[in-house]
Amino acid sequence: MTPAHGHGVAVRTHSSVAGAVHFAAPATPSYTGALGDLHIRAVVRTALRAHGFAPNAHEIRRESDAWERCGTWLRDEVFPQLLSDEPSADAYRRLRVVDPYVWEALPRVAAFGYHQAAVLERLVRPAAPPLHDVMILGAAFNTAIAFLDYLVDEHGAGDLVFAAVDDRFISALFGSEAVRNECINERRRELPDGRIRVLLAMVVACVARGRLLVADYRNEEAWTSLGRYVTAAYAAQRLVSTSPIAAQDVESWISALAAKAALPSKIMVQLSMLATHGAAEAPADLQDLATGLGQLIGGIDDLVDVLKDCRAGTPTAPLLRLVEDLARSGRSRATDADMYRALFSMSGELVRQMDAQVMLIPSADRTCRVPAPGHPVAQFATTAVALWCGWDEDDSDPCGRRHASAADDRENSPAARATRMLLAQRREGFKEAVHHFPMPDPGGSGVTIHPTLMFQRATVLDAVIDAYDAGLAVPRTVLDAEAVAILQAKHPHMRGGWSYIPEMPLLPPDVDDLGIVLQVLHRVGGRQLAAACDEPVRLAINAADPSGAVPTWIFGPREHCPEDRPAIAYIEAIGRPGSGVQPEVVANLCFGLAIHDRMRYAAPLERACSYLESVQAVEGYWASGWYAGDYYGTYRAVRVLDLNRPESPALQRARNCLQARQAADGGWGRGESDPLNTAFAVLALTCRSMGDCRDAVGRGRASLLRTQETDGGWPAVVWGAFGTPYGFQTYGSRTITTAFALKALLAASRHD
Repeated sequence: MTPAHGHGVAVRTHSSVAGAVHFAAPATPSYTGALGDLHIRAVVRTALRAHGFAPNAHEIRRESDAWERCGTWLRDEVFPQLLSDEPSADAYRRLRVVDPYVWEALPRVAAFGYHQAAVLERLVRPAAPPLHDVMILGAAFNTAIAFLDYLVDEHGAGDLVFAAVDDRFISALFGSEAVRNECINERRRELPDGRIRVLLAMVVACVARGRLLVADYRNEEAWTSLGRYVTAAYAAQRLVSTSPIAAQDVESWISALAAKAALPSKIMVQLSMLATHGAAEAPADLQDLATGLGQLIGGIDDLVDVLKDCRAGTPTAPLLRLVEDLARSGRSRATDADMYRALFSMSGELVRQMDAQVMLIPSADRTCRVPAPGHPVAQFATTAVALWCGWDEDDSDPCGRRHASAADDRENSPAARATRMLLAQRREGFKEAVHHFPMPDPGGSGVTIHPTLMFQRATVLDAVIDAYDAGLAVPRTVLDAEAVAILQAKHPHMRGGWSYIPEMPLLPPDVDDLGIVLQVLHRVGGRQLAAACDEPVRLAINAADPSGAVPTWIFGPREHCPEDRPAIAYIEAIGRPGSGVQPEVVANLCFGLAIHDRMRYAAPLERACSYLESVQAVEGYWASGWYAGDYYGTYRAVRVLDLNRPESPALQRARNCLQARQAADGGWGRGESDPLNTAFAVLALTCRSMGDCRDAVGRGRASLLRTQETDGGWPAVVWGAFGTPYGFQTYGSRTITTAFALKALLAASRHD
């Protein structure tokens, strides 16, 4: 049972998803990061979408509500009637108080079993009307094994559970009635723990319900076969739950994981066989289908429980794969980036497994009746996977999509052409946007050129999200794949998040990268996905001075973060470039904080707004420390004040400054107009609190349209500009200019 999200039985598998694995102890990696389960579920959803799994969110929420109603009815009305003795029924009712964690999870667990039994029963008995008794039995069976899983894995009651439900007990359940009743009564007298009494009672209820079906349909052969399946499932459960994996027992452990995943679904098929005449087991194609369904559910459970299993030392498919990957680089400790890479890779394999085994593709010999996408089994699989990873709790697309305007809807509109140009750059790996950044080698032996792209990639993603929100032709898979790529670029050692050169571990994370990453992760996946930034944000805010100024580099407290010391020593050795506070960097972070959770960060945002007001130039602009000219810093600062302090006099001064500086051709620039600085000015003037700037915005938009090139992009203009101990560095890119110009065009169209 996974009560935290409680969508069904917790089954784990090292199935075809993982492939062959060869490892040595330990079988799970060491992980000491600060990620949480809600965030991991958001990452899994994002990774699944990136690989093309795209259930309708509204339909999933509707199904979630239906499952909740069905499960509540089962928990509150059906199950109490199934329990045959009053002490067990009383222990069941007391779960509400004794273990509210489980009580709240029961509806989803029971509903999962009910609906799984319903779709499989339809395949076993296609010509017969649905048999309600089989669905009730499926719900009770799934609840029993989920409850057993919970008591063993999360409650730490494995010794008590396997003393009460041992090999003799399982054998007696499928023996004669006299032997069965004698063993059941004996165990009831021995149970001091109410939760284990409930588990035993639920198992007994399943047996009683199954025997009623046997009495009606006289299929003892199917009952005997069911006993073999249950015995095998119990053995796999016990081995996985109680036997530590050892190098000499790897193969049996992996086989047990696979059996633990597949057998519950095969048992569900066999439950329906009890309501047939004559046949002992389901046809091979239905058993194959059940195996695939079980492996699919086991795979998604492994993904969403990866942190819990890692911290508990429970080997599962993702963790076994991760151990192998880490061993190749001589490591045993997993970083956040390692977790993200494993989740992305295995999410893709899960989607391919779903397509091959459950959804679309028949077996090569055409003996397997694999359902089409609209088939109830396929619909059940989609719903189960979606609910298991929290699709019903998903808060992505927080702003939603608006209807495209008539101008945006045309294939050759300027915004559509710019969007296509950016998507084309992505297909080519953003080669044009790479910044070849020189950094001194450790020890001062020379300078190495590092190609870096992470910040640029996030900046382009921000623009493409604008295009997506505007209804332009942007595949949702692009947004999710880019978000996962950014997650994987998180600093491998330091807790501060993201650095400008991810491939250079000695370069510490910085506030500017954190700001743009926070923005795009929130816009793609909501608060849960952007929780990847929670710890870096905390470190950055804690380093702010009383004025609200946030230093550029992000370090943890020296006494608590020894992993930061090499980066600190490196920055100090090369003359502390970039140290101090830059207004545009503070503003970039604060805009991310404001859209992510304004209430949570109200106090630091208030101080930061005061800081930004204090460093505004008399003329009304904000200078930049890392970027060329005044317009970029002005754009970043205006956006923050617009959201958090819309009545600030600084905004009127900024408006006056921008309008006074607008050139006769409608653009802005350092001397002559250029599209990049024109885009920054338009973006600032379209903020709501800047008032009616339609004339200036319209002239700026016209300037952008005149300079757009035939492929939909704009020419490169110097964007980054800063001094270093080894010379003054500048950076410009057509891709970056196009990203900001696209944002400006879309903002101007909303401003009209």
